[in-house]
Amino acid sequence: MRVTYEPGGMLAIVAETGIAVLENGLPQDRIDDVWQALDDGEGVEAVIDAVRQAFGDSETPPPFAVAVAEGEDVRAAVRGDLRLEIETISGSVVLSDEGGSDPTGRRFEDALSVLVRPAAAAPATTSELPIASGAVLARSVRAVFFEVDPADADHVPGDTLLPDDAGEGDDAFAETIVVPPRRTRGEHAADSAARDDALGGSEEEPQGDHDGATISAAQLAAARAGDHDGATIAVAHEPAIWAPESPAAPPRTYGRIRLSTGEVAELDRPVVIGRRPRSSRTTGAELPRLLAVESPQNDISRNHVEISSDGHTVVVTDLHTTNGTTLLRGGADPVRLHPGEQTVVVTGDVIDLGDDVTVAFEELP
Repeated sequence: MRVTYEPGGMLAIVAETGIAVLENGLPQDRIDDVWQALDDGEGVEAVIDAVRQAFGDSETPPPFAVAVAEGEDVRAAVRGDLRLEIETISGSVVLSDEGGSDPTGRRFEDALSVLVRPAAAAPATTSELPIASGAVLARSVRAVFFEVDPADADHVPGDTLLPDDAGEGDDAFAETIVVPPRRTRGEHAADSAARDDALGGSEEEPQGDHDGATISAAQLAAARAGDHDGATIAVAHEPAIWAPESPAAPPRTYGRIRLSTGEVAELDRPVVIGRRPRSSRTTGAELPRLLAVESPQNDISRNHVEISSDGHTVVVTDLHTTNGTTLLRGGADPVRLHPGEQTVVVTGDVIDLGDDVTVAFEELP
């Protein structure tokens, strides 16, 4: 999640899983309680309870807004004169207080970002500042939960340059070469000399070996002394032209995973598995491979786990799933992975995603 804010007068509390925007004036310990409820990742109800307690369980608490990631969904709630603008894959949705003692809330399965600002305020006009975690005074707060996958973007093809469009080259820099006409068999020397004079003369050919096969007496003596075929040379005279080849480095292995559905994937880049996986990373070599699995009971979250390898270690991260992920290792009790934390796996390990979908690890580094 990426959060930015426009400086102002409201209290904005930010943690890894969501944001809460309240009236300013809470004591430090109450701010800490709301932040802890966000950071624990226990859902929007836990955050709303912390907000109510922060204001003394008043029947009419001051205005507040909360947006929290719950697995692959985003739940938002608002009370009072605040406004939540939710950008989803299918369009924009505005959430505002509908009256009553309870805040107005809603779950979004395809939310990308949430903007919180006063209902009567105009959109931000100054630069928004980033914040990773903590509390700041803000006029508006924007939380980006998911980036749009590049595969979903419209592709606009560029102009194709055809050979005819390339144009003609610039002849100003071309080199002009005059090749003397080749003497044909039977041509008289006088005719050839006259033609050479017309072209500006010719170079004199070196005198000596008339047919390229005549050798001198000294060369003949040298041949008789040892070189039987004219191509033999002494080892001392042979240049060292061949350097010993270095042994090729063994290819780096990243390991692979085998799903109970039959799919196999190499771990040469990160892999995200889920019911409807998508990635918050949009570019670069680390763009993950997305593997979708069926989950009739919805036990598996849309983004359930991420698996990555650096060539030395393979780690699994539960992506704050609703129903969790279990590590099965031979000779040990099943272990439920802690959301958001990397867990090292070894060859033979299996993770259970739910709905009878498992992932086995093979030939890990």
